[in-house]
Amino acid sequence: MFDIGFWEMSLIALIALIVLGPERLPGVARTVGHWIGRARRMIGEVKADIDREIRNAEIKEMESLKKDIEDTGREVSSAVSGASETAAKAKDEFDLTEAIQGSAESMKQTAESSRDKEEHAKKQ
Repeated sequence: MFDIGFWEMSLIALIALIVLGPERLPGVARTVGHWIGRARRMIGEVKADIDREIRNAEIKEMESLKKDIEDTGREVSSAVSGASETAAKAKDEFDLTEAIQGSAESMKQTAESSRDKEEHAKKQ
């Protein structure tokens, strides 16, 4: 936590023994241990809270992305439906055009046939 090595800890213990004396040192060590334990628990709780908030933010972002993807899917589906309808209309119009051309061709042949008959009748 504080990156204190063995020699630094030994020096702190020696100074504490000199300053506090052997009678009060065990009580002070317990109190310091208690405070260090509380500090570690608080740090752990803060880390857990931060991790939880980050996960919540990530979940919200994922839900937003999911909604965007679903909206895009609906738009694509709608566009495909529109394209299908347009293609169906174009096919119907093409079929109608072919039918009209077929009728026109038939009428042209009938007209030519009638004209030929008239010319043939005039010749006789």
